[in-house]
Amino acid sequence: MGAFAGVLNFVPYIGPLISMVCFGVIAYVQFDSMSYAFIIISTYLFINLLESQFVTPTLLGRGFNLNPLIIFIWLILWGWLWGSMGMLIAVPLLVCLNTLLERLDLFGRVHLILRAR
Repeated sequence: MGAFAGVLNFVPYIGPLISMVCFGVIAYVQFDSMSYAFIIISTYLFINLLESQFVTPTLLGRGFNLNPLIIFIWLILWGWLWGSMGMLIAVPLLVCLNTLLERLDLFGRVHLILRAR
């Protein structure tokens, strides 16, 4: 069940919702009590919230070292162009662009604009 939740965690919003429902149903069937089901659901939601809102952004933010203003503008641009799908691919695309600008050195030191200070 943990691998199932891990794979569904990559699906924004719907994945954790499906995991939550599955955990609740399994807990209810296992313990035959709604209180245990709510405890399991609450624990899963707390762990998911902690991981998705604090742990992952902190670790990725250190590794990517991108300027938050550039990320915000980039998200607005791709959200305007392609809607929600554009917003999903915006940050990985920005990381790829930053890596290309650093490695290829085609535009001189332009890649330094993308870096966080």
